[in-house]
Amino acid sequence: MRSRKILLTVAYLDGLHGSVMHVAELSSYLVNVGWHVSVAAIHFDESKIEGLFDDRVELRSILEIRSESFDVIWSYHFPTVGALLANEVRCGRLIYGCLSWFEKLETPPMFWEHCSVVHAVSRECAELLGEMYGLPKERFTVIGNWLPDKYSTYTPDLKEKIRKIGVVSNHPPKEIKGLEPLFGKDGVCIEYVGGKNSRIVTPDLLSKYDVVVSIGKTVQYALGMGLPVYLYDRFGGCGYIALDNFERANWYNFSGRCTCRKLDSIQIREEIYKGYSSALKQLDSLRGLAEDKFLLSKNVEFILWKAFQVPCVDFEQINRYRLYNAQCLEVCKRLSEKSLRKAKRKRIGLFGKLKLLLKK
Repeated sequence: MRSRKILLTVAYLDGLHGSVMHVAELSSYLVNVGWHVSVAAIHFDESKIEGLFDDRVELRSILEIRSESFDVIWSYHFPTVGALLANEVRCGRLIYGCLSWFEKLETPPMFWEHCSVVHAVSRECAELLGEMYGLPKERFTVIGNWLPDKYSTYTPDLKEKIRKIGVVSNHPPKEIKGLEPLFGKDGVCIEYVGGKNSRIVTPDLLSKYDVVVSIGKTVQYALGMGLPVYLYDRFGGCGYIALDNFERANWYNFSGRCTCRKLDSIQIREEIYKGYSSALKQLDSLRGLAEDKFLLSKNVEFILWKAFQVPCVDFEQINRYRLYNAQCLEVCKRLSEKSLRKAKRKRIGLFGKLKLLLKK
């Protein structure tokens, strides 16, 4: 039996940020259940994503794929799918996903009504994109950031007293950065993951912490492991995820925009201590909610099932958007050139620093 072919697309594979992790997790699941998986990007830096993708997943450049056919194209970031269609790439089913409502690359493609499925990462995302671009709300399938199944198999070793806190963020605000000396005085270790201290987030990493301070994808990971989550980052946040704020926080993709409440470092420290006991008591219930709503295998299979409930993509209709797709191709070319120039400048800068060091 022929292995089913699926092409996943994302604008950049150049770091451990949300969309890259999202596609990496998706590709890993699909290859493990028998799909032949390719992941295509406008630009990728293999040194920044080392060890992230399964060896069976083929990494490709968007601009080098021409006149190929796939059973499914599952795309993020609108120029990528438009460029493929401009280059005569075809598929039986076309899935488009939106991981944000305010990032320009997450804009739904003009031919959204001819996609098999359009999914959004939260109800907030679906409603705002619908208002901004005229998509009916019911056209979106809302699937939150998924929880890879491996997270739900861990049993945390939590104690009544906080010993170690993990802050997972690529953009921690000053009030979160200011927690380290405050907790340090109490003998509590706080570790920052992300940004310059970027690492692949895994169950083994998170299992070291008694509390996880984060937003976005890491919230699903931690809840699925049965860990207390203190929701706070650049948009502020609601504090500990609890049964009485779970749905509202989820509506806003666990971003902190559910309240946009801002605190200072001392107030955050006090809340983390005072709310810890109550957070521990709700972990089992929250873990059950996370598994029910976000489990990767369940949600990926649902989206694929939904895509195959509708007819194959009508490329006669898609061809009405030839000019738009051609523009998407030009956008991809320009973004690729820009990324290459940036990478070259960085290499030159590093070489210059090395020369200075050698002179010393």
